[in-house]
Amino acid sequence: MVNGKYLFFIASLSGFAWGEDLVDPTAPKQGELVVAPSLQTEQVLPQLQSILYQQDHQSAVINNQAYRVGEMVSGYRVLSIQASHVLLKRNGKTIKLSLFNADFIK
Repeated sequence: MVNGKYLFFIASLSGFAWGEDLVDPTAPKQGELVVAPSLQTEQVLPQLQSILYQQDHQSAVINNQAYRVGEMVSGYRVLSIQASHVLLKRNGKTIKLSLFNADFIK
């Protein structure tokens, strides 16, 4: 009776030695190319969090930093800060950021 238990135990362990290779389900699939974020062609627009607008002072919080007209943020120059939106320009393209969306103008 004891020999049968040991034989069953050894037989069950032997499947690990001669069975299929174990595969890590969290590992990247073979043959897939993983592109580093810095090499991706899609650019992420700056994120506008808030606008501080008064007659003598306008600033916008973009990507968790305060910016004024003329300053650079992520390669974009701040063209204008209005009560409802911010205009940014880069490579001849102007974008309009509002707290809820971004629109390309040119």
